[in-house]
Amino acid sequence: MAVTTEAVNRDRSPPAAPSAHPADSSRILLTLITLLRQADDPTESDADDPYQSLVRPGVLRSLLSALHYRDAATIYHARRVALTCVGIARELGWEDHELRVIELAALLHDIGKIGVPDSILRKPGTLSPDEAELVAQNQCVGLTILQACRLHQDVVTLIAQAARASLAPTDTDAAADRHQGARILSVADMYDSLVHDQSYRQHLSHSAAVTELLESDRQLDRNVIAALRRWLAGGGQSLLGDHQQAVEAVRASAPVDATTVGQASALCNAFAYLYVLESLYDAYYLTDADLKLVVCSTGLARVLPTATFTPGEPWSRRLIGALDAVGRPLPDSAYPLHRVVETSQSHCSVLKLPGDTEQRREIEFHALPLHDANGRLLGVAEIVRDLSHSKKNSVLYKELREAANQDPLTGAANRGQLESRLSELYAEYQQHRCDEPFSVIFLDLDHFKQVNDLHDHAAGDDVLVGLVRLLGDELYSAETLGRYGGEEFLILCPGTPLEQTVQRADRVRRAIQNARLVNSKEIRVTASFGVAEIGPDDTPESVLQRADQALFDAKRGGRNRVCYRIAGDDATAEAETSAPVGELVHTAKFVACQAEDILVAKLKGFVEDHRARLLDVQENLIAMRVGESTIFGRWGSDSRRQPVEMIVVLGDQQVSKRSASMRRIEIDVTVRPVGRAPDPRVFEARACRTVELLRSHLLAD
Repeated sequence: MAVTTEAVNRDRSPPAAPSAHPADSSRILLTLITLLRQADDPTESDADDPYQSLVRPGVLRSLLSALHYRDAATIYHARRVALTCVGIARELGWEDHELRVIELAALLHDIGKIGVPDSILRKPGTLSPDEAELVAQNQCVGLTILQACRLHQDVVTLIAQAARASLAPTDTDAAADRHQGARILSVADMYDSLVHDQSYRQHLSHSAAVTELLESDRQLDRNVIAALRRWLAGGGQSLLGDHQQAVEAVRASAPVDATTVGQASALCNAFAYLYVLESLYDAYYLTDADLKLVVCSTGLARVLPTATFTPGEPWSRRLIGALDAVGRPLPDSAYPLHRVVETSQSHCSVLKLPGDTEQRREIEFHALPLHDANGRLLGVAEIVRDLSHSKKNSVLYKELREAANQDPLTGAANRGQLESRLSELYAEYQQHRCDEPFSVIFLDLDHFKQVNDLHDHAAGDDVLVGLVRLLGDELYSAETLGRYGGEEFLILCPGTPLEQTVQRADRVRRAIQNARLVNSKEIRVTASFGVAEIGPDDTPESVLQRADQALFDAKRGGRNRVCYRIAGDDATAEAETSAPVGELVHTAKFVACQAEDILVAKLKGFVEDHRARLLDVQENLIAMRVGESTIFGRWGSDSRRQPVEMIVVLGDQQVSKRSASMRRIEIDVTVRPVGRAPDPRVFEARACRTVELLRSHLLAD
């Protein structure tokens, strides 16, 4: 027989109203029931609102205001990502309804950050495994809360797929099944992160960010990246830079007033509570007073794999299928959920469920009543726990396993863990019939003994810790970094061919060269790299040996460089680096007459206009690379494929005769080729042309 609200309130005394204590379960979870009622309220509809079929306006305003109240930077990021997603989608031919779907998905894709503490949200460094797990669980909580908002399923799907892509960026199978909208959202999200300052790194230029997207191994869609470039070139970049318009739009759509602050606070408390449920228990779900499902956690699919819990559908005992002592299905009255409805009191029972073997599984169901301030039952929350294991023990096991696999000083993987992971990659390589190669990078700090000798071993330890922190920022999540011994480290790069790995190694080399790993101006270090890719005839040992030989080549060749070796070829090759090649050098000197701050701005403009890469920036010196080449360092006929290193030194300054506010600044320029040395006449022409471009840009004499 169906259970109605009238039956609930019959023949029982009203319970005490829920307390205002911030840990009161009923009051906190009622926030989700309130969102559901707001989403189902016909008075909230607006026939003129084009988003009406996707989400109720009041619900959307509540969510965006909560995000704004929690962290203003996140709501501005969400708006820029939404603009970028719509721009990309238009370039790809999307139409009105689909554009609104992806716009909403972008606006709400970071809703999980509402529950992330500031210490993690703004951490100026790499997240620890536990911190990353907290962020991932809050993403799950965010999806759960969106269920209560009755958000259109297409919007939820895009957010969920993009979230899974961020957690498993190199999962090729998942990427193939991912909706194009999720791929657009992933590209737009990463692009906006790259071009804006983060707590753990500085922003990149727009062109450098696009290059980073193209070089990323996060299974990003190159067609989507191409559409992004077209949209940026067509005016999208200026649209993203209109900060005043962004401020006005956020204030209008996500106000933070007295009403929204109360709603936002309640939603933040709900996030914290649901995170506790996600951490301590296996699953949970909420129903309204008529036992229709409101929200269902993702853990239900693991605990009850044969059942399908769908928000909006009625709860049924068949979803759980508990049995009595002789194997018969239990009646409704035996379930804690129904006992709560009848008594309005919390109930907890251990039910036996059929398992894969003859032995039945024991599952604990704890049902909580959700009352309003007048004592009326508005819903029920049921918490599910599988008694066959303990989440606390699993966390303890995880901690012990990590301690056994980590280097105690740096926190990187130790040699044993590296060898285990290398064996796994090799097994996968063999299983896929050599279609998915992987590469390895050996890294060794140059002259590290001098750090210990000139300072002390504590300073040396600090350098190693700082190095691992830097590498954690530079590498991708699928890659494994470990300490192989002393100052030697190994990086395992799954699904990454040789050319891409060499480029990555050289990027890391430059980062180490330009970084200050410890808080001391006297300690600056460089590193040498050896790279090798697995081949059909390789073993784990042979690919490591080849990378080690390449590292020795880099050391012997002068250090602070990247070398690689190809399977079956005893010769070594050096990657394109910023180190000078041969004896080809071009020098020039000229004078600029202008204010110093204007000169710096013009130098910055030159870097951006010519897509140059900054190699070093000091008080009176700027080193940059202009032009690109392939991994093999060959120069092309086009100047863009003729890379040179240009060092600009700002010399003496004198007051200009034209104006007391102007300075005559001497500028010395040194140009060297990058990569294999070309014909001297070709280099000289390229160097002269580059210097002339700089001189013209600075309006120098």
